[in-house]
Amino acid sequence: MPINQETAVYTSGLFVKVISYFKIKLVIVFLFVIYSLFFDTANNEALIALFFLILGDFIFGVIASYKTGIEIKSRKIFRTVVKTIVYFALISLAFMTEKAGLGFLPIDETIIGFLAATELVSIIENVANMGYAIPKKLLNRLKEYTNTK
Repeated sequence: MPINQETAVYTSGLFVKVISYFKIKLVIVFLFVIYSLFFDTANNEALIALFFLILGDFIFGVIASYKTGIEIKSRKIFRTVVKTIVYFALISLAFMTEKAGLGFLPIDETIIGFLAATELVSIIENVANMGYAIPKKLLNRLKEYTNTK
């Protein structure tokens, strides 16, 4: 069965597209392998939630700075990037500690919970700085929780 010219052009074009994105695919596969080695995949939802809490803290912090007239500096924005890297490195190290023989302790889950509570406290404080009423008892309880852990 002979291949017509249209099929040959389509097939070669498809092959070129697949090959042209090979480096991107390779990077994605590499990152996925690293992720699966350094993070507990059972905590995917918690890790995503923590990331969005960090993002929410950043957004509310920028809005609070704008509302209070505090200058927004790039070094403070860069601090959020560093904080994200440090948080996720800490979680990864906790997961590796579990895998090194302390698997009976929920170390990484505890750290994720603590970091999430810390971000929530910061978000609530930023909302208060924006001029909105916040539940003081809830904020005080969360601060007590983060201070005792």
